[in-house]
Amino acid sequence: MEVDFVKISPTQNMTLLITSPVPGEKRADCAAELMRYDSVHAEQAGFVETPANREAAARLQMSGGEFCGNAAMALAALIARDEKFERGVAASVLLEVSGSEELVKCIVTPRSDGGFTCKTRMPVPKAILRKTVAAGNTLLDVQVVHMQGITHLIVSEPLQEAEKNELTEHVMSHSKEYTDENAIGVMFLEESDMTMRPFVCVPSVRSAVWERGCGTGSCAVGCALTAKEKRSLSVDLRQPGGIITVSSVYADGEIRELWIEGKVYIAAEGKACYGMPRENLP
Repeated sequence: MEVDFVKISPTQNMTLLITSPVPGEKRADCAAELMRYDSVHAEQAGFVETPANREAAARLQMSGGEFCGNAAMALAALIARDEKFERGVAASVLLEVSGSEELVKCIVTPRSDGGFTCKTRMPVPKAILRKTVAAGNTLLDVQVVHMQGITHLIVSEPLQEAEKNELTEHVMSHSKEYTDENAIGVMFLEESDMTMRPFVCVPSVRSAVWERGCGTGSCAVGCALTAKEKRSLSVDLRQPGGIITVSSVYADGEIRELWIEGKVYIAAEGKACYGMPRENLP
C-alpha cells in the first residue's frame, strides 16, 4: 500500500506526517514500518486528519496516541508552507492534537532560509512528583513529570553510558509502573550548561529512540525547574539536534502557561510503501 508523507525536522526530531487516510487498525504497523531505517526513517510519526473542531486547521493523531509538541510544530510549518504564509510575519495556527484535551496554539514565522520559527503553547503538567529509580546498582532521585499523553523522568545526576542504558531498558520494561499514558521519556539533564539528552519510548508502536530533540521533554524539564525555583523561567535547552527554548509562566504557586520554540525545516515529501514483505525483520 502507498501513502503520502512529509518528513519534517523540528530541531532534528525527525517527524513523519502521513497525509493519506490509513485505517485505524493499521496505523501502528504503518508508522512502525515507515519509521524504520530501511524505509523513510524517522524518530516519530503522526497522521494528519480533518479536525472535529471548526476552529482548528487540522488534527494531528500521533501513532501511539501520545501528545507531541515538536510534531505539532511540524504540522503548523507544513500548513504555513501550503497556505503560503508571508515570510517574516508571525501567524497563529490552531490544531487538534492527540493527547491534548484543548486546541493547541502554534505561532509560525516563515524564515528567509526556507525554514520556519515555531512557537507552541503546551499543556501544563498534571503532576510533578519525586521517585527513587534504580539504574543498575545506583539509586537515583528523579523528578517524574506527568503531562497529557506522556510522562517524563528527569535525571540530573551524572551517569555512565552503561547506567543510562540500564535505566532506559528498565523504564521500557516497566513503563506501567510510572505512567498510564501512551508514551514515556527519560531526559538526562546537565544543569551546569543546560544540555539535555532525550530518550522516548512509545510501546504501542515498538518505538524506542534517543531523540535529537524533544518538545514535551523540554517542557518537562522547564516545569521541573520552574517548580524548583518557584518563578517564571525561559531556558534554552541544548540538545543533540539544536536548541529548544522552553518558557513558563508561574503565578500563585502553580504553572499557568508553557511554551516551546524552535526551528523547523521540511526535509522531504513523497510516497512510501508499507505492508510489503521484507527480509530479516526483527
